[in-house]
Amino acid sequence: MTIPLAPGGKTTTPPPDAGKPTPPPPAAEPAPVETAPAPPPKAAEPEHAPPPPSPASIVLEPTGTEIDEVQMVVSSGGDKRQEKEIVVRFESQRIVLRDPDNEDAPLRALPFRGLDATYARTRYPVNKADRDQPAYVQGIAKGGGLFRRVPHWLTIEGSGAPLVLRLDGGQADKIVALLEGRAQVRVQRVSDRER
Repeated sequence: MTIPLAPGGKTTTPPPDAGKPTPPPPAAEPAPVETAPAPPPKAAEPEHAPPPPSPASIVLEPTGTEIDEVQMVVSSGGDKRQEKEIVVRFESQRIVLRDPDNEDAPLRALPFRGLDATYARTRYPVNKADRDQPAYVQGIAKGGGLFRRVPHWLTIEGSGAPLVLRLDGGQADKIVALLEGRAQVRVQRVSDRER
């Protein structure tokens, strides 16, 4: 391609890029968009022990070891306590408490896992938090005097409210042996300190 003469009689040749469309100017990079910082991840909520099953949902296993005529201590408001006769049943993985007059009406089930037990020969039941108090000695004291009968208490703590049982001597031996043997629960023994 030749371009007509310019004033002065000279011909000019166009630059090599002449006639080609000019590319558009490069696009400007987008300005960084400021965003709010992401909230910190939520801490995982602690796992709580599942609530004990309702009595209506407890199904008894076909076999189990039962101890009859056990007295369960029931709080009746304030410091007042009442006792209710129950049957304590040791199954393969749990303890089931049931009404002696209705075998199909279990009252409560406690899985063996996570149980803590205190067997006490004291005036009152002893729970885990109180068994190291100076009023008690570790181990079971023999005797108690000719006219003094010291009750046998067994407090079992796990999921739900503590279970407090008043036992006679023979029942205490059987239940403590089952707790330690079948349930693999270490039973702490305490007695009143001699005064």
